[in-house]
Amino acid sequence: MGGVASSRLAADWTELRRDISLHLLSPCGKYRMTHAIHEVRSFEVVAPYTLCVRFEDGTEQTIDFKPILAGEIYGPLQDADLFNRVEIDPEVRTLVWPNGADFDPATLHDWPEYEHEMRELARHWNTVRA
Repeated sequence: MGGVASSRLAADWTELRRDISLHLLSPCGKYRMTHAIHEVRSFEVVAPYTLCVRFEDGTEQTIDFKPILAGEIYGPLQDADLFNRVEIDPEVRTLVWPNGADFDPATLHDWPEYEHEMRELARHWNTVRA
């Protein structure tokens, strides 16, 4: 597939991701889950370990990551130099770090709904490590 067809497919996929939620069926087809698809468009470091993250729908979240920087994946981000090397993955449009740490963009988009759970997980990761 090339040229016009490929461009049209890419445009259709972009429109689909922008306009609807993804509906997933379990392998047996009994359960339906709705998961909004969001994309990180930009971010700005606004304080140590704190990013203002902007999304495709025009919303933004200011997220203090410091309380969740624990465990094998997120713990190394306590190094400010590593944390500040955050980028946007051009394919999945989310925040990524050189050590492989990343977040689901829907989690970032709806951060107030997930923040408490993420803090609890970080506390657990710290006790597992000790």
